[in-house]
Amino acid sequence: MRRVLPPELAGRVQRVPSHHLAHAYSTYWNSGFEEALTLAVDATGSTIDHRTESYTLYEGRGQSITTLHSEAVTAHLAGLSTLGFLYEYITRKAGFVTQLSDRVKHAESGKLMGLAPFGREQPNLHRWIHTVENSYSLKIPAYDIFLEVAALEKLYDNGEGKPYLRPYLVDLAYKVQKELEQALQHIVGLAMKQTGLRKLCIAGGVGLNSVANYELLQQLQLDDIFIFPAAGDSGIAVGCALWAYHTIEGGQKRGRLTQATLGRSYGQDQITQALQHFQADLLIEELTPDELLDRSALALARGNVVARFEGGSEYGPRALGHRSIMADPTFKRMKDILNARVKAPVIPLEAVSQVFKQSVAAPFMLLVPPIKPEFHEQIPAVTHVDSTGRVQTVTEAENPYFYCLCYKLVEARQGPPVLLNTSFNVAGQPIVETPFEAIATFLKTDIDYLAIENFWIAKRHVPVRSYEEHLAKVGECSMPHGLPTEILAVTELMAKLDQALFYGKTADCLWSMEELKALSAQGAQYKETSILFPNTPFYSTLQTQLSEDIVLLLDPLGRSTLVDLTQQAQPTSYSFFEDVKLLLAVLNAPKNWLEQMRMELRLTPFEFEQRMQWATQQLRTYRLEPLYAYGKPLPPESVIPVASTQTFAPFAYEGFSARHTLRQLHHCLSQAGYREANICNLLQIPSQQHIEPTYLPYYDRYLLLHTVLGDLIRLFLVRAALPETRLREIFTDDLFAALCGLGMLIRRGNAWASRVDLFDAVGLYIATDHRYLLLEEDQLDEEPVMYLGMDSMGLVHTAPQIPVSRVLGLCCGSGIQGLVASRYAREVVGVDINPWAIRFARFNAQLNGISNPSRPIHTQVQQYFQQRQLLGSPNSEEYCLALSPDLRFCLEMNPDHGDRAIQLFSPTNPYFTTYPISEPMYRLLRDITQIRPQWAMYANAKNQSWLEDLIYKGILT
Repeated sequence: MRRVLPPELAGRVQRVPSHHLAHAYSTYWNSGFEEALTLAVDATGSTIDHRTESYTLYEGRGQSITTLHSEAVTAHLAGLSTLGFLYEYITRKAGFVTQLSDRVKHAESGKLMGLAPFGREQPNLHRWIHTVENSYSLKIPAYDIFLEVAALEKLYDNGEGKPYLRPYLVDLAYKVQKELEQALQHIVGLAMKQTGLRKLCIAGGVGLNSVANYELLQQLQLDDIFIFPAAGDSGIAVGCALWAYHTIEGGQKRGRLTQATLGRSYGQDQITQALQHFQADLLIEELTPDELLDRSALALARGNVVARFEGGSEYGPRALGHRSIMADPTFKRMKDILNARVKAPVIPLEAVSQVFKQSVAAPFMLLVPPIKPEFHEQIPAVTHVDSTGRVQTVTEAENPYFYCLCYKLVEARQGPPVLLNTSFNVAGQPIVETPFEAIATFLKTDIDYLAIENFWIAKRHVPVRSYEEHLAKVGECSMPHGLPTEILAVTELMAKLDQALFYGKTADCLWSMEELKALSAQGAQYKETSILFPNTPFYSTLQTQLSEDIVLLLDPLGRSTLVDLTQQAQPTSYSFFEDVKLLLAVLNAPKNWLEQMRMELRLTPFEFEQRMQWATQQLRTYRLEPLYAYGKPLPPESVIPVASTQTFAPFAYEGFSARHTLRQLHHCLSQAGYREANICNLLQIPSQQHIEPTYLPYYDRYLLLHTVLGDLIRLFLVRAALPETRLREIFTDDLFAALCGLGMLIRRGNAWASRVDLFDAVGLYIATDHRYLLLEEDQLDEEPVMYLGMDSMGLVHTAPQIPVSRVLGLCCGSGIQGLVASRYAREVVGVDINPWAIRFARFNAQLNGISNPSRPIHTQVQQYFQQRQLLGSPNSEEYCLALSPDLRFCLEMNPDHGDRAIQLFSPTNPYFTTYPISEPMYRLLRDITQIRPQWAMYANAKNQSWLEDLIYKGILT
């Protein structure tokens, strides 16, 4: 405002501390009370530090207003977490909305309040609004509410007819109304105990719930209550003005607002102009005030419908006599004639306690008391289904026309001094404001007469209808009703929906994927509010406000979005199962959960480290720091020889490390796009296993471009040789030299070729021997490592990939199965008796960023073969028997039977499992340990076979 106002005004702009404080000033300062509790309650108030006001209690004493309690909710969760928004949610479900523009639909919560009495309690549904003893705070589990409504929709909503006529929604209207009343009574009741105050002022949109207002008055036995007529946000202007008057100008004067007719009045000239504009269609008489009252009362008593326009319009949503449609409530079906409008009873203040169970004034139609039983049949048109009426009290001083008309009606037809009042407008349109609008609306409706000030107007070309003629145009009305019986709890169905949304479990799910995606976008963001379903797929407590300025908007079946409230960073959308879980884990998951997460995401340690680095970079874009660093520094690089005569010869030594070098090779391959899809696309084949030797020249000459990717395919899959300059350009000088030193690259004439095939297998780079050993350089003095054929890849795809602690891969070959298993296992052990295979497996492990074991198992495999060789040697008779030095006995006594269980175990060898033995075997092994007998002296025909078995199992040496 300061930017657009003139300089002389810009400096006077002031900011009211909060939305709710403005509401509080609007009602307390207009109440006339010397002291009172003040409640501001609505859908949403001010948002400060991403916390949105839900309701605020104030203590008003004299001219001062002090905060007693302010309840705020996380702003991006407010849409179903405040009292006002929860009520509005069910209002919209019931179809009570007015389309104001293409993008704006206004929820008409007053209609839901009127629908509620048609419903019934459903005790098997979950509570939505939880009160906390001796606390002003409420718990509203938005996610549980969302799930329950969705489950009820799926079971009971057939999509037919008006939503508000669907029985389950009628029962939900009853439920949300009752729980709102109970919550407000809890909050205000606690404040009364703590302050001793017994008068209450209310403002905010929820303050228009006149049923809840009366329940506060009655149940808490308040001395008095005042609700500002423009309780919604339209009344904020008054609150701001009064705040400024008091705090800026130092004003002290307070009075009681008794009239809401604060709108503009229209003079005689403007009324005359409007009458002249429509005079061809009107019959006009100018009457005295008394004549106008007599004429009005007689018309109403005959069953006619009369509209009234006088003075300024009312401030707020209620028509209170200056822009009203009137009828006589003693006509039983008058409410049907007036269609779906709210029909309010108007009664003089001094007579209100005669007809209603109420004694306080209600000049703004914001209380709904019960109508005493003896009047139900006398004023049926304003008696609701629950025997209540939204009463408006009037006095002769504040509303003389309505006041006198009530008594004139008694003269005309006897009975109670009650008038039916509803707003002067066409459904879905604003209440009329000007004389022109009043006449135009009169002419296009079934209203019989219009009284503008002292002008009595009828339609020239349309005869006045009697009550019977009006009634003849009314069809049968469908009345709402709740479900006929108590429904069963829908908790199980809610749980299935939760599992479908957050865990992807859609088996036996009643919702289609399209429906699930829509529900995910609508309500999954409230997950952290759940009481019934607190478990999440995340590795820590879910909280989507990641910092003061950063929030995460969850949509698990769509795209979840990180939003910077300061707009320093642009919003970024992420997939839920791949990205969001990782981002939240990096931010706040306990460290001991990371390994479990890695396995569930099916990532190798290196792949997981890369993803963690990505997540860290993403978070830092939003000024968020990870809880701790992930990943270990690479071990020191071993010395790589200048040349090797065997492929990967240095990897024969278990302590050899080329991780830095192979990390560079991995980066080179990744940057070039060396992936199966790209390879197959360039070679025009369905898989790498379809590369045929007879097509290798064709691939080289006609299909592959001279790009980095094309030349890498030539080198590692097409058996082509490349110039040294080209390889140094691709790999860099140092990496080229290292690959030569590892025996991976060899000379072929004046160029260089690869000693191995290099495949991309499910995202892992796997080196194998060549499939076809065609060239002289292919001759091997060892057993080759099997290439990756269809069988190998079939096993990769069919092996059960579930998170486990350990996997044992026998005959590991190139290590492909074990490397894939490293994605879902904490530890993988690959075993092979071929030294050539061991070197390849170690190379492939380091190329894919996987650590080799600090204690390799191959030495024990070698010991196994050494033992077999010793048994077959001519000198075997000279060797002595002994128990393997790392084995121990474990003896456990059974107290019930007196016998004992004996096992062998190794405290130092993780590859040796426990081995149960019998008592005779235990005594035998103890004897061997003590005497260490020679093989020739101890072995005989009876025991030799099982002695050899114990040697092969590593128990004896």
